[in-house]
Amino acid sequence: MNIKTEVVILLATYNGENYLKEQLDSILHQTYSNFLLIIRDDNSTDSTLKIIESYNDSRLIVLKNNTNKHGQVSNFANLYEYALKNIDFNYLMFSDQDDIWYENKISLCLKFFAEHKTLSKALVYTNYTVWNMKTRTQVPAYTKQLDASFNRLFVQSWLMGCTMMMNRGLVKEIGAIPEDVENHDYWVALVSAINNSIFYLNTETMKHRLHDSNVTTRQDTTSILGRFKTISDNLLNYKSKNKKFMFWKKTYYHLKQQYPDNKNVKELGSILNSHSISKCFKAKQYGYNGLSKKSTILFYLLLLNFR
Repeated sequence: MNIKTEVVILLATYNGENYLKEQLDSILHQTYSNFLLIIRDDNSTDSTLKIIESYNDSRLIVLKNNTNKHGQVSNFANLYEYALKNIDFNYLMFSDQDDIWYENKISLCLKFFAEHKTLSKALVYTNYTVWNMKTRTQVPAYTKQLDASFNRLFVQSWLMGCTMMMNRGLVKEIGAIPEDVENHDYWVALVSAINNSIFYLNTETMKHRLHDSNVTTRQDTTSILGRFKTISDNLLNYKSKNKKFMFWKKTYYHLKQQYPDNKNVKELGSILNSHSISKCFKAKQYGYNGLSKKSTILFYLLLLNFR
């Protein structure tokens, strides 16, 4: 029999001993308590598991990676599959190991869904505080609501998994997270956009700490300048460029399998399967733009190199 809970939270860990305890404390001390926190550790070599096992809380489920597949995407994909198979829940959230949640994070997201009961498939993402530990600054991540269309998100997805809450309808629509896409939240954002299911809550609900040992590359992509640098690095580095191409190809393949008749997916296929500069003309025609003119130009330059 599946375990029942209102909210399930998925936390992937790997060598997070320096920041994990504060994050676990912030989750376990939420004002809303009817949740399960499922943690899957990806063979940490530090004291991460000891920290987790020091908590005596019935809301924790701890899994260990016993496979030869590693990495953040695989870890979250396995967590997602486990939750769908073993937990009877209404809402799902992701968590990074080094953030700090504000105590009302869960309750604020649930309030949104309570006020929008007619939404059968929905993802709400929130604003958050960017805490740069080098410069000792804390600023809101978003200063305005951004266009969360499929075309925009494919070029540059700013939706952070750790800011999301999804209802069961959308979770079932997503079905599974492919392990060969660039990020778990990138895939979730694209599928949600296809289903016109993305909503924004302009409230900061957590602190996202930027430091040298982030498992993700979020410290390089939280600002427009950082996003520009990331894309330019991809453009100039042959290995990185080809890796980006492969992510695009695999993402398109999975989307085509799941949504063969979808207009957005067909247009994406038309772009990727075109030759030379026609890729850019089609990308412009279909509205594939980044968050700035520079990032859009760099995206088009990457397209020109796409085989």
